[in-house]
Amino acid sequence: MIISLQSYARRTQRYLRRCFTDPRFHTAAQGILYALTGFCLSAASIAGYCLPLSMGLVIACSGWSAVFSAAGSMLGYWAFWGNGGYVGVFWVLVGLSAGMLMGQHRVSRRTPLLLPVVAGFLVAASGVLFQLLFQEGPPVAIYLLQIALGSGTAVLAAKILMGRN
Repeated sequence: MIISLQSYARRTQRYLRRCFTDPRFHTAAQGILYALTGFCLSAASIAGYCLPLSMGLVIACSGWSAVFSAAGSMLGYWAFWGNGGYVGVFWVLVGLSAGMLMGQHRVSRRTPLLLPVVAGFLVAASGVLFQLLFQEGPPVAIYLLQIALGSGTAVLAAKILMGRN
């Protein structure tokens, strides 16, 4: 009985070691972590208005990590904000498209301010667009805070992703 339990434990240990050393497992785990990070960042709010923290993460990422972050963020805005989260979903979608269009030029030594300027512009333009189309939006102080947090989160996420923490 003890021998069969020991052999079962060894087989399970070998199987888990094989799974954890598989590159596909690492890729899937990394994608899940990006999605969870976007999901959690989409819950941020101030005075009942959502904040573009997850958009900063999405615009700083590239490739599949940006797609996973965007998917988690959109799910989070829907789960946490319901119908009030459509502005957050819009931020994430335009951030994803801008991040993909910028490609490798988003963070470089020659253009260190490109990423925060683009992120701030996207948040500002979306605020004006939603104000014109739906006649609703946050007060001016919160609107300016959203712009600053969108830019700041993009810079912070880019530095963390580059390894400068």
